[in-house]
Amino acid sequence: MKKIILVLVLLSSSVAYAGEPYVKTFNKGKNWTVLEVGMKGEFKQCALRSSPFYLDNGKDPKYGTTFLEISYPGNNVTFSGENIGAYFKISKQATLQVDDGASVSIIPETPMPGKSIVDNMMKGMTAKITIDFGIGSSDIHTFSLSGFSAAYNMLPACSGISAVKQTVVDAHSGRPKETMTLDSFLKGGFAKQYGISQQDGWALRNGLFSNELSVSRLQGPMLSASTKGENILEAGVMFLGTSNLDDSEMLFVMELLKALDPITSKFHIKEAISKSLSNRVSQINQAPIQTFGKLHVRAANVGGDAVISIKLQ
Repeated sequence: MKKIILVLVLLSSSVAYAGEPYVKTFNKGKNWTVLEVGMKGEFKQCALRSSPFYLDNGKDPKYGTTFLEISYPGNNVTFSGENIGAYFKISKQATLQVDDGASVSIIPETPMPGKSIVDNMMKGMTAKITIDFGIGSSDIHTFSLSGFSAAYNMLPACSGISAVKQTVVDAHSGRPKETMTLDSFLKGGFAKQYGISQQDGWALRNGLFSNELSVSRLQGPMLSASTKGENILEAGVMFLGTSNLDDSEMLFVMELLKALDPITSKFHIKEAISKSLSNRVSQINQAPIQTFGKLHVRAANVGGDAVISIKLQ
């Protein structure tokens, strides 16, 4: 769905009516342009797009122009092109390399989770895409990273993503602690990225209020948040009928944890969650607690379903 929307957006004009896809320039630099794309009156997402370069070897424009694009806040990296024709279809392998760093396999015209790639691009000089056709010489596409960091740092302003945390005082310790309201969570980058909205809710016996949240841009996850007053104290996500999450499902979990506490991006959580989901329990509270930043996380296979329970300290 996202790919279809992106194609429509790139073909649309800067003036759009409600429900129509659109694209407009937030900031244009020499090598990188910040774009706002979305559906008029429904949602928007910002992206960072390179100025197009022709193939390096020969500077031959017959294949059309190519470009790199980074979505925000998802940090998905996409190598695409205009008027490419069958060029991508006949390639056997494509890799991306920042300066002299390790090469990463990519699939042209397919977004891939790329936070680590973005981090390297922030420090690099050039990004290089190599297309191998199995015979003959490879084609090389080179993109200057001059101005990349400055353009990337404009993305939060383009997206209109504000801080999602508030500071309150812990009555027991007298020290400030960080909390998050449901409203700020729903207005944050994670919720915008996945199309998350509040659907239903009911009071719990423990005094909390359970909020059922819908996820419109990813099939599978069942998401909920328990609140006391306005503040989120607990969150949970479930994937029915599986304990082995695919890349998109695991990315959703990682982004959820990061939305609840940005410091979790520094931990190796993916491996820990994957390992925990191989353990079968009858109730999620039987799973051991793992602490990441201010989050207490339980993950396990509960009756054949992948369940992750999160408590905010």
